Amino acid sequence: MRYEIIRQEHIYSFFIQKFMSTIVEIPKSHLQIISGIFKARTLKSFSPEVLSFLVGRPDNYVDSVESFKTECYPPQVLNKLSAILGDIDYGCPALEDILVDSVKVESETSFHGDFRFQNCILYKDNDEKEVFFSNGVNLTTDSWLDKSAPSYYNLVIITDTIALLTREGYFDVPRTALAIFTHIQNTFDLGITPDNLRRAFGLYYIYKEDSQKNRLVKIVKNGCFHYIKETE
Repeated sequence: MRYEIIRQEHIYSFFIQKFMSTIVEIPKSHLQIISGIFKARTLKSFSPEVLSFLVGRPDNYVDSVESFKTECYPPQVLNKLSAILGDIDYGCPALEDILVDSVKVESETSFHGDFRFQNCILYKDNDEKEVFFSNGVNLTTDSWLDKSAPSYYNLVIITDTIALLTREGYFDVPRTALAIFTHIQNTFDLGITPDNLRRAFGLYYIYKEDSQKNRLVKIVKNGCFHYIKETE
C-alpha cells in the first residue's frame, strides 16, 4: 500500500525556518505503530540513526518512516524493534475520537536556534491540526536533543575492541549490529552505548593500521545489514 500524497507547502519565517513536507493519508493503524515506536525509542534516548543501525537498515531509515517518506515498518522490522525496545505502547488517545480508518498527517521540519525539530502534524476534523509527536537534534553537537556526543577517546577504545574481536575470529560469521553491541556489552566492561558503536564502526576504517588484513565488510542477509570479516 502506498501513502496518498495530497499537497506540498513551504513556509519560511525570519527567526524560525519551517519546511512543510508533503501531506499524506495513511492508515490510522500505521500512525499508531509509528508513534508507539517513536515513544519507545525516545524513552531509551535512541536517535533515529541509532535505531536504524540496530535494526540493520540505512541511517535515515527510521527518520524516513517517522517523516512518512517511507511506509510503515514491515513485520520483520517490527519484530526486531520489539526485541530492542521491549514493551511498546501503541495506544494513542488523540486517535480514539477518529472513527475513519485513515488519517492525514504531515512531517514539519523547523529550526530553532541550534536545534532542528521534526514534528508530526495530525489533521483532525475540519482540517484542525495538532502536533502529534516531535523530536529534536542539536546541530552543534550532531547529537539527538541535548545528549553529549561520545568522546574521541571512547570511540578509539571501541574501535580497538572491534579490531580485537576481528583478529580473534568473532566476525568470521555474519554479525548484526545488535548482536555485536550485546556481545561487547556482556564481555567487556566498557559501558558503551549503541551510538558509540555506530560511530566507532565509521572510525574503524579510518585509523586502524591493520584494517586491510582484518577488514570488515557490510553485507545484507535476511533483509538487514550484517558485518563479517572480508576473506582474501
